[in-house]
Amino acid sequence: MASRMMSFVSHCFLTVICALLVTMPPAFAEEGPHLKVLESEFDFGTVSEGAVVEHVFGIQNAGDTDLTIQRVSASCGCTAAVASSTTVKPGATEQVKVSFNTLGFFGPKTKSVYIVSNSTDKPEAIVKLRGIINRGVTITPQRIDFGSIAPSEGDKPLEQQVSITVDSKQTREISAVRTFSKHLKVSPIRKEQNQLAFAVSLSSSVPMGEFRERLVVQFKDPKHAAMNIPVVAFVKKDLRLNPATVSFGIIEGLERIERRVVLENRSQELIDIERLTSSHPAVTVDVKERKGSNIVLALRLDPAKTSGDVKGVVEVVTTRPKDGVLSLSVFGVAPPQ
Repeated sequence: MASRMMSFVSHCFLTVICALLVTMPPAFAEEGPHLKVLESEFDFGTVSEGAVVEHVFGIQNAGDTDLTIQRVSASCGCTAAVASSTTVKPGATEQVKVSFNTLGFFGPKTKSVYIVSNSTDKPEAIVKLRGIINRGVTITPQRIDFGSIAPSEGDKPLEQQVSITVDSKQTREISAVRTFSKHLKVSPIRKEQNQLAFAVSLSSSVPMGEFRERLVVQFKDPKHAAMNIPVVAFVKKDLRLNPATVSFGIIEGLERIERRVVLENRSQELIDIERLTSSHPAVTVDVKERKGSNIVLALRLDPAKTSGDVKGVVEVVTTRPKDGVLSLSVFGVAPPQ
């Protein structure tokens, strides 16, 4: 009787243990849904333009409850992506199929796909396609960079040469190289059967600051998409104030506080100061000395004319007709009461 009772108890105990093992989540499972990307990036190598690159990325639910794929979207219209299922069971694996149409692209390219889910730790994951698209067209250089220039730097070349070579196996033919910027000029140098050379010049009237434009290479057959050549430059002023901001620090006592500012002149012409003005009554400015083509200014703050913090602007007007007006900010801090 006792042995039967022990056998019955053992059987019940094993049944409960088996039931628990079946219903319990795996020991490695995260709490809640957890998106795990099995491959975050795929390098498709080098392909010809027009090829459609396809790849399947694996995703897994490493959590203990259902993972819901809420959205799969690509970084541009040339890339499509779709998930094999919107629900991923705990421990299960699904796929995200990505396709990239390379028509109209060339050179190194990266396309991203965003996977949005209800994952508790990271709702958005990214997978990428990366590779090189060969058009059979070689552009040298691929990017025209005039660098940092000043209007007065006449000795610095504002012209660069570009060559375009079409692979002899290609049937495409260049019809034109155009620019839509009034500050760029394209001048042909030579044209052979499969090669075109031309010069790109940047006009002296280009505005100050960052310059970003492009050249457009067009082909006779409209089925061949146009190619862009970026053109960049940074046009700096011939005149600048150094430093561009002046701090008088903490305003203490009654003694005047003086700071020096240098008006730097990079041009070849000699300039003079026409007018110096200050927007704050406690701040005065005058010419201290001339050092070569540069001019040293003295800025003084009179504590007796302040009643708190000082914030103002000093304007420097020179004899230079172009970019000859400069300004700098000045400030000082009243001591704590």
